[in-house]
Amino acid sequence: MQCNQCGLEVINTIKVCPECGNTQFVNTQRPPPPPPPPQPDDPLPPPPNGGGAINSQDYEYAGFFRRFFAFIIDYVIVAFFMGFVAGIFDEIFGTNIVNLVTNEDLITIILLLALIIYHTFFESSKQQASLGKQLLRLKVVNKDAEKLSFANALGRNMGRIISNLTFGIGYLMVFFTERRQSLHDKMASTYILHKK
Repeated sequence: MQCNQCGLEVINTIKVCPECGNTQFVNTQRPPPPPPPPQPDDPLPPPPNGGGAINSQDYEYAGFFRRFFAFIIDYVIVAFFMGFVAGIFDEIFGTNIVNLVTNEDLITIILLLALIIYHTFFESSKQQASLGKQLLRLKVVNKDAEKLSFANALGRNMGRIISNLTFGIGYLMVFFTERRQSLHDKMASTYILHKK
């Protein structure tokens, strides 16, 4: 409080100003500002149409089993495509490409690279999802719930290698994370949404 005659600052329990004897005071204390709203450490991304939090009426975070079945569909598609290419190679050159590639590790690396290219291409496309994910109404979004750039999609899919190196624990993180993110999703700041 402040004496309205001499301007002396006094505590609010004083009834008479010790400087001038005035008994009228002006309240100079301002109420404290309201506390800021709590900010979560990892806010929910806005819905795909922009603004606010995920619209729980339209979307939810995709769980492990939907993602797993989408991956099985994608794996079959990529394996079929690679078999088709091998068949064409055999017809054109008269030799079976599988016989040329006898090292199982090399075949695994080729399949892994094909899966990375496949997923990167589709996840950075307008559909935002591989064919398997599209069949199960899933889409991959960045932290702003927008379409992934090619580089972001590539980083996410290269991160799958690390998820594999953890003996699958990187994939199982979907069960334990609030927004159902796998290790490679966390690394790339991406989410998989399921359209209800």
